[in-house]
Amino acid sequence: MLLDIRPVSDKNYTCLECVYATFLSWKNSGCNMLFAGSWSFYLEETSDIFGTRLSSDRAGSWRNQLQDQYMEQYYGVKVVWYDINHFHELIQIVDANLEASLPTCICLDSFWCSWVPSYQTYDTPHYFLIAGKHEETGNYLCVDPQYPEKIHELTLHHFEKGFYEEERLKQEYGEVLVDGFGECASFIASHSGVEKIVIPELLEKALQAVLEGSHGKSDFWYMRTFANQLGQLDSMQSELQKLPDVDHHHSWIFRRMEHIGWGRLNFSRMLKGLYLKRPSNELMHLIEQFEEASRKWETINFMLLKACYLKNASPLLRKIAGNILNTADYEEQIAEEMKSIIGKLKGSDMDASVK
Repeated sequence: MLLDIRPVSDKNYTCLECVYATFLSWKNSGCNMLFAGSWSFYLEETSDIFGTRLSSDRAGSWRNQLQDQYMEQYYGVKVVWYDINHFHELIQIVDANLEASLPTCICLDSFWCSWVPSYQTYDTPHYFLIAGKHEETGNYLCVDPQYPEKIHELTLHHFEKGFYEEERLKQEYGEVLVDGFGECASFIASHSGVEKIVIPELLEKALQAVLEGSHGKSDFWYMRTFANQLGQLDSMQSELQKLPDVDHHHSWIFRRMEHIGWGRLNFSRMLKGLYLKRPSNELMHLIEQFEEASRKWETINFMLLKACYLKNASPLLRKIAGNILNTADYEEQIAEEMKSIIGKLKGSDMDASVK
C-alpha cells in the first residue's frame, strides 16, 4: 500500500521542515506559521567544533523543536516523537501508522539512505516520510521532499543498519550531532483548539525569545561569542577532520549556518503571509529587514566556505568575525525597532486575530 502524498520541496527548508510542510499540504494546509520562532541563534558552550555546537534551536538540538509546538498550536497536529531502543519497536509504530493510513516521520543516518548523495559516504541526520510498504518484500516506500522525483524504497537491511548505528555515531561524533538518529514521529490530531494569530502578540513572543535566549544570555550574545571565537582561528581544518573526503559544502558548520540564515528568510516569509491578510507599513518594514538579515548570513556562510579551502585562513576568518559582529548589531537594531512597532500595533486594527 502507498499513501498519496505529494512532496513539498523548498531549498530554504531543512529536510524536517520539508517533511512537516509535506504533511500539512497533504492535510490541505499551508505551513508559514511553522517559522514563527525561526529567528534564533545558539552556540553550545563546549570545546567541540562549531559544527556540533551551532544550532537554530536554543536547546542545541539538530532540529528546531519549537516547530513541534507550532504544528499543534497553529495547525492542530500533535507530533509525537518516540524514544526507541529496539528496531522491532520502530517497525511496530510504522506499521500501526500505515494501518491507520498515516505516514511516519523518520530520522535516519543518510549513510543508509540509498537515494541520498551521502549514501555509503558520510553520516548526517536525514528526515523523510514512510508512506507505504511493499507487499512482497516488506521494504518501506518513502516520500522524501528533498529528493521528490520519485518514491524511494528503503530496504529492511538498510533501515535496521541505520537505526543501530546511533551508538557508534555518538562515540565518534558526539551526542549533539546525532541527536534524533533512529527516532520516529507520528502525526496525531490534537484535541486542543488551534490558536488564533494576533500579529502584535506573535511579534512580542518572537522578540522575547531572542532577548531571553538561552541560559540567561540573549541570542545576540551567542552571535558575538561565536564571532570572537571564530576570529581567533588560523584555519577551518578542525571543522573538517571528521569529513576529510567530503565536499566542504557538506561540512556541519556550513549546514548549520545555512539553517540559521534560512530562519531569517522564513521568518520574513511568515510575516509576508500575515501582511497579505493585514497590510501595514510596519510589517513590510520588518519583512524587508529580515530579508536583509538573511542575505547577510548567506554572505557570511559563503565566506566561511571559502575559508575551508585555505590553509592560512586567519585574515579571512577575522573579516568574517567582523561581519558576524555587524550582523549581530543589525539584528539587535531590528529588535529595538520591533519593540516600537509592537507598541504601535497594539490597540490598532492589527490587534485582532488573523483568519
